[in-house]
Amino acid sequence: MAGGKRLIPGNLTLSNVPGPAEPRSYAGFAQLHNYPVPIIGSGRFLNITSRRSGDNLDMGVIADAEKVADVGRIARLFVAALDELEHLA
Repeated sequence: MAGGKRLIPGNLTLSNVPGPAEPRSYAGFAQLHNYPVPIIGSGRFLNITSRRSGDNLDMGVIADAEKVADVGRIARLFVAALDELEHLA
């Protein structure tokens, strides 16, 4: 609450933003992915947002560098978990 900023309850945000189910294109070029760019609100340290884009599930991960040392590791763990799920299916 430094500087009079409002503090939002919680410190982690997970969200799923619905995206288009049908393929999209612009000027004849197919859109392959639509990665979300999450933001971090006051008091939060991690935001993970997923978004459907056609047959894909695109994910955006952002973290407060002072509180999460290696946000890339979190993203790699997501990829590994999704690979494992695909292998099991």
